[in-house]
Amino acid sequence: MYFGLPDKRATFLVALDLSAAFDTIDYDILMHRLEFTFGINGNALGLLHSYLNGRKQTVRVGSQRSAPYRCTVGVPQGSVLGPLLFTAFISPVSMVADQHGISQHQYADDTSLYVSLSAKDRPSRIDQLERCLTDVRSWFNHNGLALNPDKSEVIHLCPVRQQEFNTSVDSLDVAGSRIVPAKTVKCLGVTLDTRLSFDRHVQLISANALYHIRGFRQIRRSISQDCAKDIACAIVGSRLDYCNALLYNTSVKNMQVLQRVQNTAARVITGAKRFDHIRPHLRDLHWLPVASRIKFKLATLTYKAITTNTPVYLAELLSAPSNTHLRSSEKRLLVVP
Repeated sequence: MYFGLPDKRATFLVALDLSAAFDTIDYDILMHRLEFTFGINGNALGLLHSYLNGRKQTVRVGSQRSAPYRCTVGVPQGSVLGPLLFTAFISPVSMVADQHGISQHQYADDTSLYVSLSAKDRPSRIDQLERCLTDVRSWFNHNGLALNPDKSEVIHLCPVRQQEFNTSVDSLDVAGSRIVPAKTVKCLGVTLDTRLSFDRHVQLISANALYHIRGFRQIRRSISQDCAKDIACAIVGSRLDYCNALLYNTSVKNMQVLQRVQNTAARVITGAKRFDHIRPHLRDLHWLPVASRIKFKLATLTYKAITTNTPVYLAELLSAPSNTHLRSSEKRLLVVP
C-alpha cells in the first residue's frame, strides 16, 4: 500500500542540510528582507532589531568561563522567534525553486525539494532538479549560509508497481556532490521510506516509546496515578500523536504495533494485568485508541483547512460537491478524488 503517490509516477525528494544554519543569519540582510519583502517597519522593525543586536555569548567549561563575545550574526535557536525569523530569511528559496518548476516545502532550516516524474520525462526532470539545486546553493552562498551536500539526503518515493524507479538513478548531483538515494529519509522527525508505508517510522516510534516505558515502570509505585498519567502522556502520547495524520490507512500491522504501545502504557499506569481487557482502562484514562486518535487529528486538520483556508497546500486539495441543491449539502461533504 502506498499513499499520496500518483499512479505510474514517482517522486524524487531531496532533504537539504545547512551547516550551523541559525548561527549564520546576517542581521542586515534579515532586517532588509523583513522591511521590503514582508512590510515590517516602524516600531515593529525596531523591536526586532533591538531583540537581535547587542546579544553576547560566553562558553563555560566546568568552573572556567570565556570572555563575553558580542554576536553579530545568528538568531537565538530554541526561541519562539528563531524559527520564524529564519523562515523569513530564507523565504526567497521558494522563488528559486518556482523558477525551475520544482516543488518545495520549508520549515525553519529544513528545506525539501521534490519533483514528480514518469519514466518518459525522468531524464529532463532530474536535470531540472539538479540545476535548481545548483542555483539554491548559489543563493545560500550569497546570503551567508552553507549548504552541506554530504549530509543532504535523497530518496525515491514510488508505488510498489513502479519499483524500477529505485534503480533508475544511481546518484544525484547535490551542489557538486553525488548523493546516492537512501532507503529511508528523516524529515521533521518523520521517517519516510520509498513506498511511504511508514513501516520504519512506526518501528522507531515503538522502540523509542517502549524504552521510556521501561524506565517509567521503575518509578510507577512512587507516584500517584494522576502524575503517572501526565508522565505517560508526555513520553508516550506525544510520540503516538506526532504527525499521526500521516498514518491514516497505514497497514493493520502498523496499527497493531502502535496500539500495543498505548496498551502497555495504560497497563503501567492502572496496574492492569497482562491479559485484562484494555478497553475499560483506556476509557478510564480518557484515551482514544490509536486509530481513533489518527482520525480525530485528520478531521481537525481538515476542519481548520476548510474554515481558515490555511495552509494553502492543504486547503486547495479540499472541494465541496458542485451540486448544492441536494439534502446532503448541509453535511458539508467533500469530493473524494
